[in-house]
Amino acid sequence: MLEYEKGPLMGYTPYTHNTPKLLDSLAGLQPKTLATMHGSSFHGDCSKALTDLNLVMKELWGKE
Repeated sequence: MLEYEKGPLMGYTPYTHNTPKLLDSLAGLQPKTLATMHGSSFHGDCSKALTDLNLVMKELWGKE
């Protein structure tokens, strides 16, 4: 994610006050597979992956 911030995709990933709520609601659905539009898929503990993603995004872009 940090590499994107260095190049032409700077600001590509938004992080707002709605992001944690959205990722928590998606985690609550307990998906078994996460798939991106232009990338690989993940099959496993997707609820934890979404929760962990929020932590990383908050660390990188969140404002306290």
